[in-house]
Amino acid sequence: MCEYSEHLTFITGVWCVWLYCRESMWAWPIGVVNCLFQGIVCLDARLYAEFGEMVIFLILTLHGWAVWLWGGTDRTEKPMTRGVSLASYTLLLLLSAATCGCMGWILVNYSDATKGTPQYIVYLDALVFGLSLAAQWLLNIRKLENWLLWIVVDVFTVGIFLVKERPIMAALYLIYLVMAARGFLLWKAKLGSLAAAAATERGPAKEPATTT
Repeated sequence: MCEYSEHLTFITGVWCVWLYCRESMWAWPIGVVNCLFQGIVCLDARLYAEFGEMVIFLILTLHGWAVWLWGGTDRTEKPMTRGVSLASYTLLLLLSAATCGCMGWILVNYSDATKGTPQYIVYLDALVFGLSLAAQWLLNIRKLENWLLWIVVDVFTVGIFLVKERPIMAALYLIYLVMAARGFLLWKAKLGSLAAAAATERGPAKEPATTT
């Protein structure tokens, strides 16, 4: 299974992100399968932070699936929205930084993660873990800004897999990077169309009456 895991991760990963870009509910079950295959790859490459990420992602994927289906008003489908407060962004980034420091230190000192790998890659892997959780949470609640965090995650992950000499996985995250940028543009365009349609339904604003 290990020898085919990278190829299967590639296929299911691209398929999954493509579906997310189009807001398809089918993205979630494909995402579960992708997590399983990528977990095998991460174990084989001794990327333990990313393996832990895959385990948590299985839980988050089920949560996101439920939120998209029933997270709206009266348990209807949750609509796409935009806008994350500065406080929320700060909290997410601080948690990511804390994850990087704590998990990176644990992996460096209590695992074989640095065997044949520079220490900075282990810490970068841990940072990607934290940022990915933040990005996934924003995706789960259908926020446009999730794509911006995924772009950062994908840039870092391409570098990690190049250092680990995993060209297939590096190519996969390069494709993810392009798709994340496209996902951001697609979601932003849809939100713009919805806002324009809502403005049309409201009609032109009435001018205040003037007195003479």
